[in-house]
Amino acid sequence: MNFSRAEFLRGALAAWLWFLIIHQVFLLFPAAGYGYVALHFSVPWSFGALLVGSPIAFMIGRALRTNPRKWVHVTAFASFGLLLGVLTTTIALWLALDGDFAEWWVFFSLVAISASPAVALGWWYAASRALKSDEGNTIRRRVDPDSQYEDGLLGLDR
Repeated sequence: MNFSRAEFLRGALAAWLWFLIIHQVFLLFPAAGYGYVALHFSVPWSFGALLVGSPIAFMIGRALRTNPRKWVHVTAFASFGLLLGVLTTTIALWLALDGDFAEWWVFFSLVAISASPAVALGWWYAASRALKSDEGNTIRRRVDPDSQYEDGLLGLDR
């Protein structure tokens, strides 16, 4: 489960794009008026979260690189996404609404929740691409069943 910086970068950008998609889909259902506000706030704030959260996600990935269980990675990154979503949304709404965002709890909840699957999907995308490229890089050697016997005849087995 080790990864390169390029693979990590692809996963981080995928998580950001997944967030923007999931976030907009979630916000279209409760009220149509959230679309403009969501796009106006979500792009810059989520990009800031990407910049601040990426080093932490990189450290999480490095810490988990020896763990082969995918569910552990998905759980860790989904939890990190939820934490990052809650912190970013709290700060953004607190600054935008001067701390009075009690009536915005639906918006707050949907934004925070949408970050969780987005980060997990970003990890999933990067991991699946990395594992596929690792499969393509393996060297396949033809096994000769008679090689041991032939090496013995030639005296190469000593």
